[in-house]
Amino acid sequence: WLRLLLVLCILVQLAVAAAQELAANDAPAGEGSVASAEDAPLTAASKTTLPLPEEGEEEEDEAVGAAAAAEEWDYGVARLRRLSDEALEAGRVVHTEAGSEVHRRLQTDLPPIKVVITNLAPTVETWRVFEVQFLFGQCFEERQIPGYPTHSAYASGTRPEDPDDIPELATDGSTWSKYTAQCFGGCKVQEAFVGLDISSTPEWKLAQEPNKTFEEVRVRCLRFFQSKDYRYMTEKIALQEVYYSNPDLVHVTLEEYHDAAGGMWSRRPAYKHTLWRVTNLALTAAFWQVSEVRFYQDELCMEEVGPVGSIAEGGSTCSGSSMLATNGKVNAFDRDDETYWIAECAYPLPNTSALACGPREAFLGMDFGDFAVVVRCMRILQTPQQVGAISTTQTHTRGFGLEGWDGSKYVEMERWWDWEWRHNILEDWEPTWMTPYLGVGLGDYFVGKWEDTRPPNRSAVIISNDDYTKTTWIIHELEFYEEITCEGVKVEGRSISMQGATATNVSDLVFDGDIAPETWWQSNCSSFEGNSSLSRPGACDRQEAWIGLFFRPDLGRVLPNIQCLRLLQSRKQLYTAQSINLWHWMGGEWVLFQNHRDLGGGWWNRRPAVPYSMWRAVNEGGSLEQWRVMEIRAYRDDLCLNETTRGEPLGSGALNYNDHFRLAFDDSTMTGWGADCEACNETGVHWVGQQLPVYADDHLQEMNVVRCIRVWQSPRLEEQVRFIRFDIWTGGDWTDSPFAENGIVEVAGGGSWLRQPALTLSKWRLRPATNRDTIWRLAEVRFYADSDCLHELRMPDITGGSSVMLSGYRKETFYGASDMFSEGFYAVDGDRDTSFAIRHEPSNELPGWFALDFLSELNWVRCVRLQQGEQTPEQSDSVVLEFWDGA
Repeated sequence: WLRLLLVLCILVQLAVAAAQELAANDAPAGEGSVASAEDAPLTAASKTTLPLPEEGEEEEDEAVGAAAAAEEWDYGVARLRRLSDEALEAGRVVHTEAGSEVHRRLQTDLPPIKVVITNLAPTVETWRVFEVQFLFGQCFEERQIPGYPTHSAYASGTRPEDPDDIPELATDGSTWSKYTAQCFGGCKVQEAFVGLDISSTPEWKLAQEPNKTFEEVRVRCLRFFQSKDYRYMTEKIALQEVYYSNPDLVHVTLEEYHDAAGGMWSRRPAYKHTLWRVTNLALTAAFWQVSEVRFYQDELCMEEVGPVGSIAEGGSTCSGSSMLATNGKVNAFDRDDETYWIAECAYPLPNTSALACGPREAFLGMDFGDFAVVVRCMRILQTPQQVGAISTTQTHTRGFGLEGWDGSKYVEMERWWDWEWRHNILEDWEPTWMTPYLGVGLGDYFVGKWEDTRPPNRSAVIISNDDYTKTTWIIHELEFYEEITCEGVKVEGRSISMQGATATNVSDLVFDGDIAPETWWQSNCSSFEGNSSLSRPGACDRQEAWIGLFFRPDLGRVLPNIQCLRLLQSRKQLYTAQSINLWHWMGGEWVLFQNHRDLGGGWWNRRPAVPYSMWRAVNEGGSLEQWRVMEIRAYRDDLCLNETTRGEPLGSGALNYNDHFRLAFDDSTMTGWGADCEACNETGVHWVGQQLPVYADDHLQEMNVVRCIRVWQSPRLEEQVRFIRFDIWTGGDWTDSPFAENGIVEVAGGGSWLRQPALTLSKWRLRPATNRDTIWRLAEVRFYADSDCLHELRMPDITGGSSVMLSGYRKETFYGASDMFSEGFYAVDGDRDTSFAIRHEPSNELPGWFALDFLSELNWVRCVRLQQGEQTPEQSDSVVLEFWDGA
């Protein structure tokens, strides 16, 4: 019997061993397997510790051991997936919150095996997700989990009516395909979900190594793209981790997002300034009803953001819709005033069972994806009473809070209230600025009117081009003042321009106080396209280009009343506006305040200018090359003895930086102004002048503020004009000076002072009597009152009662005895060894000549003595003596 018993025991052990081996071989196929304690997935604690290899067998055993470990790992993962799929198919899905007791217990076992998003709000029909992306860690780490086909999709099921919209299409990287959830009569809260199986990722395996935590597989960033059709989207979503806890799948909610948009990519957590919303600050008497809401990135509600085609397209968000099928959030963004959104709120009204929206309970907003926007203005159309109701229960709010996402939470950026309601506001809830256009839409029964947060009068000021520009308009500096004379402190504000609120980095350069030519603002006009009247790309139509300042209307602030401006345009005439408008913000729109014409470039223009406070010399005719003026002066008397008060130089522009018109007033003929042209053949285009100081009383002489001028043009004939027109500023425009007919005087000549107007016989000159182009060299010249050359007339080197005038000369001396040096002085210096060369070119209508201006003394020259150059080619056989006839 004992032997028989021993044989039976051996047979039983062999049978058990054979059964175990058969079960092991059949287990991966998953046929007829049943979850049990022995079938539990492999955990870090249950890993087998292999015995140490014998000496000499290390390499072979390591390879064998690694292969065995890998096989064991793959087997465990496959078994885990099989069990989780069975749990999903059997409906064994439970939910819990992060940090709960269940969650803490789960984190002591295996890491989460899946990650999903689920609907936190019901849908009208079903839920369609075009794409979802999960990232391990924070968004900036950019550790995106590859989707299908690298990793398996995981979802609640596909709707039978859309059998092709499988879960894999929500993770395939394309927004042209989609997943449609299996829901009947709309998806209930957390009924639909879609995501990825992460158990095959390297991070999941790494999370189970010693000294590692589940943070390796913690998803803290996601991007999703759901349908924009209100029937197939949810207003709220949740991010969940999924654990297998035999025999259930446990969905743990990590984050809730109550502002899900549709029809676009949304990131959660969102980047700073990519989410904006408006909330009700006041308690409503019923659910808040809004027909339309619009957001703008500028304070004047001019640059809308959100709609398709705008600078920043966005998707709508809301706190919840009480009637999603008929009055969802899309109604507030559909550009249809007759549809409206009804908020879902839970604030109990006292002494009634009715519910309303408590302060800041409801919101409407916009998700801009990854595009950062700063919202500064809002327009809204509320429905004052319950639409279609017999009662007049008010459904509007008197106050609004503008909230922006700071990267981790919503922060209140502005508070706006109906201004007539401000006495009912608590101190901590006071408006952040004055808004006269809120509350205007609440008077009509059932039908509202548009309200907006545009600022009050004088909150902004701009200038615009009043004429067509030849190309882009360039401004270096711009200043605004409340004093009509531009005295006092310039007004500060936030720069605004035609480029929009996002281009302040460029428009700020106009208000930084730096007049360096390297910093500027320029227009970006588009009117050139299709407009043949505009000469170059970038040219601006009238009033198309503009720039200015916004003054924030904080409570208690007295807004500035701009009366004066100073403008520094480009020195290049091509990039200037010759006429501008000054606009004030009044009544919620731009109102023309002043028009200023004939502005120059290259230096400050002050407008408005007191009548008779500016003068200028304009080319009346052309020059062969660049017109250059070395010095120019204006005088209050007829003999050019009492100079007008010097002020700010003015000019039409300058070709080069060292041609600046300031150099025409620096008391040096070594430098000078050069017009902005290489061949100045356009009449009336180029000019140079001055604006008198504010304190000067010269303007009291009115049109006689200037009665005499002196001009020192370039000594080169090609850089001179023969005539100039002299203008006086009369307060709104330039007017011809009365000291000459039509203000036009002859200023032919250069290299010395030329005075105009002059009396008859006050100027005498000599010129070669030949029509041949030549060089005429003079060493000394004397004029006499008698025919015997005995009574010499006053010369510049004797009494100072006269001055040298020249047609010009060939420059041979590159330095002078003084800053106001002319080589023509060699003809009256009493030294026969010094001379200068006059270019005589009658073929170009540029005759050479030498003259004396006797100022107030009227003379008759009867005799002339001169010493010409030593070389015959530089001599003239005969000369002509001419006198000035007064015209």
